[in-house]
Amino acid sequence: MKKTISILTALSIGFGLLTFTDKGVSATEKEISNLNEEQEPIDKLNTELKKEGKEPITEEHYFELANEALDKARIEVNKQLEEGKEDIKVEEEIGDEDLFGTVTFETEILQPEPAPKNLLMQSDGYNTLAYQNKNYSHSIAMNGFAYQFRMKTFGSFTHGKNSKGQAVVNGYSYQCDAQTIWPYSASDTVRANRVDPSYVKVISKGTFTALKVGATYHGYIDIGLYGSGNYRVLRSKFDY
Repeated sequence: MKKTISILTALSIGFGLLTFTDKGVSATEKEISNLNEEQEPIDKLNTELKKEGKEPITEEHYFELANEALDKARIEVNKQLEEGKEDIKVEEEIGDEDLFGTVTFETEILQPEPAPKNLLMQSDGYNTLAYQNKNYSHSIAMNGFAYQFRMKTFGSFTHGKNSKGQAVVNGYSYQCDAQTIWPYSASDTVRANRVDPSYVKVISKGTFTALKVGATYHGYIDIGLYGSGNYRVLRSKFDY
């Protein structure tokens, strides 16, 4: 279920969600869908590893490798954000086996809605002069042999200086979209915490359930929105 909260009614989001269509499904994804749906995902992966004469892997170790790769991607994304880039895609391999797949981390350039200049506005009790709107969008994906999870967290925020000259986050909105393929289902939740006048933390969670066996997996994206107009990815992770 998607949730959107807009504290400034002037904020609006006009961009598309990630979409999965059969046309865009890879050969690997189609192969996965044809596997025995009564098998646990890790058993599917180990069955293929055995066919290639390779050692099996535990699900715990697999997710450790995936999150090591995802954190490496997160660090690179934040580095590029600091350099002023916003259209970013980083892909990292999970471990050293082709069947383990990859993780990807992407950001998108989203044009903000124009905001009037030198207009005093109030939201959440914070007065702001010469505020500006900014959009953010981050998505993570696990592209493994038996694990196909994607989630995207995005929204807008306004930032500027208050009457005391302090940088503040004036208003903000947020949304999350989690997606997967059969035999999984996907759902998502998202919320935001105002830590202080200059810092809002957006916290999102995707849930992916293997329908035939009841195994449940999660994805997480936490984003920091700052009164300076910057934003950073604080956490990106998958677990089970």
